[in-house]
Amino acid sequence: MYNILGKGFPADKTYDLWFWTLSKKPTKTMSGVSFDKRGLLVCSGKPGSCKGEGPDAPINIKATATLGEPKRLGVVSADGKVAAFIEAVPFPVQSQDKNCRLSIVRLTTLADSLEVRGNGFTPHETLTVKESFSGHDLVKNPTVAADGTWHDAVAVKEPGWDSGTATFNAAGKACSVTVSFHWGAGSNQQQ
Repeated sequence: MYNILGKGFPADKTYDLWFWTLSKKPTKTMSGVSFDKRGLLVCSGKPGSCKGEGPDAPINIKATATLGEPKRLGVVSADGKVAAFIEAVPFPVQSQDKNCRLSIVRLTTLADSLEVRGNGFTPHETLTVKESFSGHDLVKNPTVAADGTWHDAVAVKEPGWDSGTATFNAAGKACSVTVSFHWGAGSNQQQ
């Protein structure tokens, strides 16, 4: 169960709540939502706003997810001038070594395309990234961003493969972190 907290949103505006499911287009799920004085997304019950169980009823978002599946939401003002977007991964696939973390986020339902995300690396260092999936072993040498992050979108499905395990290792000056993930048929079981 999730609630949305926001800061800096104009109090006199109402918003639409959008939800973006993997492999689908974003859809508007609710209109007339607003932020209360605490910054909580609510149905205020005021004219032009959604109605909840009472005044300023919190909007409770119930979501199920598979391993590595992002939940993406957007809050957009009715006039389109104010917008914010949120992503949460309820069941992350990640590993850590010292300050470095490597995680996998699904880009498709069966995770045959995914994003590998790393953080905590030394800014501007060159990583040695080893990828193993669908009978391929690859080595890449990307450069870490100024904020210590690195990411890469990877399609792991190859002709003749319907499922498998993808393994990624990112090694820098101070750490080496590995994460493995099952993709394809059977990988999309709800948690």
